[in-house]
Amino acid sequence: LRLLKILYLQNNQISFLDEECFSPIINLELLNLNQNKISKLTKFYFRNLTHLSQLDLFKNNIDYIDESCFINNKNLIYLHLDYNNLTHIYSKTFESFYLLKNIRLNNNRLSNISSMLFRSCVRIYEIDLSSNLIENIENETFANLKQLKNIKLESNLIKLLGHS
Repeated sequence: LRLLKILYLQNNQISFLDEECFSPIINLELLNLNQNKISKLTKFYFRNLTHLSQLDLFKNNIDYIDESCFINNKNLIYLHLDYNNLTHIYSKTFESFYLLKNIRLNNNRLSNISSMLFRSCVRIYEIDLSSNLIENIENETFANLKQLKNIKLESNLIKLLGHS
C-alpha cells in the first residue's frame, strides 16, 4: 500500500475511522470519503498523509473538526467539506494550508467565520460558503488572500459586511 496514490471510498457506510487506518498509505495524494456517515475528524486521521493534495469529505455527517486535524497536510490543494453539519470551525484549523486553492464549506450550518480562519491560505482562489447561516463577515476575513477570485456567500443570513 505504500505506493498507493489514489483511494476512493465514497458511497459506503463509514461512520468511524481508526486513527491509524491511513498510516501505511503515506504516499496518498487523493482521498475520497464522500457520502459516508463520518461525524468527527480527529487530529490523528490524516496525520501521516503529508502528500495529500485532494481530500473529499462532502455529504457526511461531520459536526466536529479538531483544530489540529490537518496540521500535517501542507500539500492540500482541494478540500471539500460541503453538505455536512458543521456549525463551527476553529480559527487554527486551516493554519497549514499555504497551498490550498479551493475549499468548499457550503451547505453546512456555519453561523460565524473567524477573521483568522483563512489567513494562511495565501494561494486560495475559490471559497464556497454558500447555504450556511452566516450573519456577518468581518473586514479582515479575506484581507490577505491576494489570489482569491471567487467567494460564494449566497443563501446565508448576512445582515452586516465589514464589522469587526
